[in-house]
Amino acid sequence: MDVKRWGLSLLVAVVLGLLGLSGGPDYRRRPLRVLCIGDDWVASEVPLYLWQSLQARLGPVEVFNEGRFQHSAHDILQFTKNDYEGLANLRPDVVFLLVGVQDGLRGYPTPHRLCDDVRRTIRLAKTWQNPEGRPTLVILTPLPDQVLPGGAPAPAEFTRRARAEINPCFQDIADREGIPLVDLEALPVPDDPTPEALSRWLALAWFRTLMPYTGLRTLPDRLE
Repeated sequence: MDVKRWGLSLLVAVVLGLLGLSGGPDYRRRPLRVLCIGDDWVASEVPLYLWQSLQARLGPVEVFNEGRFQHSAHDILQFTKNDYEGLANLRPDVVFLLVGVQDGLRGYPTPHRLCDDVRRTIRLAKTWQNPEGRPTLVILTPLPDQVLPGGAPAPAEFTRRARAEINPCFQDIADREGIPLVDLEALPVPDDPTPEALSRWLALAWFRTLMPYTGLRTLPDRLE
């Protein structure tokens, strides 16, 4: 057993319990509010498939898509800073953050700069509150390293950056900030990576991450 990760999972479960995100779906007095922030992956239909599947299992759910095409990690940081009040006013229970596509394709000044941009975005999001005034939980997603959002195979240099620099940085940030990191390795990338299949795959990974904290015990056979 990885004691460190088990301890983090327990901590997250306690935090989400305080947020009112533990227990079965009958506990809910209002819809779960999920805010998705990120680049090309998030600007796809991933939030839509997440919303459909959560709503089918939990009842009313609100999922907000703030994905931005062609945005680097630094661009997402600037977007979050510039629209801080508008995003805060959504009063999310949970924020999913996924960045890195453009950084993996175009490169970045230094890994430290990339990590700092992501860390600063997370710290901004952690200052938000849900409708009851409790802290928003931020969930970081690793950068998929085998395929791009549109379904094309990832270039070799993209894969190298993701595996050697970007995702180790994300793991370190998650550990230091005490936030969960989505386990993409738990679900295989689709054999036929069409844009729809990839969106459903990532939405399923997000759904799986929320399961322990929403009372859901099984994955759907397929996303709605």
